Amino acid sequence: MKHLKYDMSDYMQKKLYPESNVNLLSWLTFNWISRLIYRGYKNNLTRNDVWDLDKDNSSKVLGDELEMEWNKLVAKYQIKRKISSTRKDNSKIYDELELKEKLDSEETGCDMRKPSLGFCIFRIHLKNILMASILVLTHDMLDITGPLILDGLINFISNEEYPKIIGYFYAGLLFIRLSLLSFCLTHNFNYAFLAGVRTRSSLMNLIYKKSLRLSTESRRKATTGEILNLMQVNTHIFVELSMYGHQVWSGPIKIIVASILLWYYIGPAVFAGLGAMAILAPLNSIFMTKYSKAETEKLKHKDTKMKILNEILNGIKVIKFYGWEISFEKLINKIRQKELNILRKASFLYGCFNFSFGFISFAVTFVSLLTYIYINENNVLTPNVAYVSLSLFNVIRLPLFLFGSAMSNLIQAFVSLERIREFLFLDEIDHDQISHDTNRENPIEFEKASFSWSKDSQHSALNNINLTVPRGKLIA
Repeated sequence: MKHLKYDMSDYMQKKLYPESNVNLLSWLTFNWISRLIYRGYKNNLTRNDVWDLDKDNSSKVLGDELEMEWNKLVAKYQIKRKISSTRKDNSKIYDELELKEKLDSEETGCDMRKPSLGFCIFRIHLKNILMASILVLTHDMLDITGPLILDGLINFISNEEYPKIIGYFYAGLLFIRLSLLSFCLTHNFNYAFLAGVRTRSSLMNLIYKKSLRLSTESRRKATTGEILNLMQVNTHIFVELSMYGHQVWSGPIKIIVASILLWYYIGPAVFAGLGAMAILAPLNSIFMTKYSKAETEKLKHKDTKMKILNEILNGIKVIKFYGWEISFEKLINKIRQKELNILRKASFLYGCFNFSFGFISFAVTFVSLLTYIYINENNVLTPNVAYVSLSLFNVIRLPLFLFGSAMSNLIQAFVSLERIREFLFLDEIDHDQISHDTNRENPIEFEKASFSWSKDSQHSALNNINLTVPRGKLIA
């Protein structure tokens, strides 16, 4: 990142996005956006007041980049699939090469699985993801140092012989720690949110482009309502995942380090708390599995509802003409009731999921301190042991709570990726079979043409159709 001096008024006039050209202090404190906030405080912001998007945040650039990566993986997959199909047709020829290809496949990790859309997203947004990961890890390590600084302060207050410089030292450490925590947290959210929004924009762009190239048969499988659902619902989950998805890996690391420190203060009693955690953990797995199934079922019902609503809106004149309003209203209410039942089930499971994690943190604290007192008569809850242990348990509590939400978002993201991938694999229009000749006398011409609703249909819906549409003529 370039950290240069800048004139904010100049950037406002030219509408250039200034973040990449601000000085270091302004970048650290986000001061470069203060002028825009102040202008919004004084007057209502208009389109001319807001900066233009830079190239890195352009939907077209992001969509083209994702499409290029996706097409590379699809091309490799199709080549493997073609080779595999050729082997089946010529098995004797390929028998001698079977062992060699198997070894090559094991070395390269290649298989016949469909291309991973998540891998494409990860490669494109690797920089922001890595920066956010480094900031998350730094934040967690600084968060764990809080109980250690608290231990030093308690020792300083308890012992009057310590010089005052020790107290100033710990107070300074607290200030530095809180400042760094704030810096890591805000910039982590900045990088994570950028990755999430860019992912959403690139996926929406990719889905929209694909929808324009769908064949007639594919349009029957993917209705307008389903496509809108993919663009609005299934892509939005990546914004939420980017904000808290790091808790899936950083949370366990934080819990392990805090548990090691707890061993130092309460000894073997920490195993009682970890044992309680191990006993209650399968309960979370059950809720997580059931919630995943409920989320998948919820999206299916939402697709069905959107499909029927779209058909009703397209044929509203016919429905009103024949007086079918009540029948279609009952149909919509029936589908909506099924969707509400699934939503109620998913919400209940999500509540149980979060409650179980909150209960685990309380149970671990209670069991650990109770065990510490009873395993040895000499164990006393001194201020150091009590406050530092409670502080460490508080450090554990947040990742335990967020881990549930992060896993929930991760599950929804996998479901959404699978749905988007299935959509991207739908057949497209074969442009090689379409010719554009502006010099033809008859722009549209059929001769002994037959039509069917699908390629696999054995019976044609229309047979031996002859039609000629001259240029500039209206044919009804």
